[in-house]
Amino acid sequence: MKYISLLLFILLLCGCKQQELLNHLDQQQANDVLAVLQRHNINAEKKDQGKTGFSIYVEPTDFASAVDWLKIYNLPGKPDIQISQMFPADALVSSPRAEKARLYSAIEQRLEQSLKIMDGIVSSRVHVSYDVDTGDSGKTALPIHISVLAVYEKDI
Repeated sequence: MKYISLLLFILLLCGCKQQELLNHLDQQQANDVLAVLQRHNINAEKKDQGKTGFSIYVEPTDFASAVDWLKIYNLPGKPDIQISQMFPADALVSSPRAEKARLYSAIEQRLEQSLKIMDGIVSSRVHVSYDVDTGDSGKTALPIHISVLAVYEKDI
């Protein structure tokens, strides 16, 4: 009888295994996904997989609703492409255009970060349009334009 109850207990534990929802996430993506799922009462767990990044696990019964919530919130977000990666500062010769691109990229990133810390903002994007040739060969400076996209929660 003791062995039968032990066997039933092991089978019960095997049936409760969590299902992998996402993998190969960076820490920010994993935290964003985890926060949204927990906010909507879905029991989720983040596991560090080492060099491959993080994975998110949910109960099999919550899998479908977790996918639905991630679609609504457009998660996980794509990793940000940094202009500084496209124009590395350690290049042998840094052109004025590369310096200007790095400066405006830093401005965009700071504005995005400022928006994301506001209550109710789920995600944000900021784009700065500028003339890379401004100041070259006596051209007159064109105005700089900034566009902002902020996604917020419905209740706010």
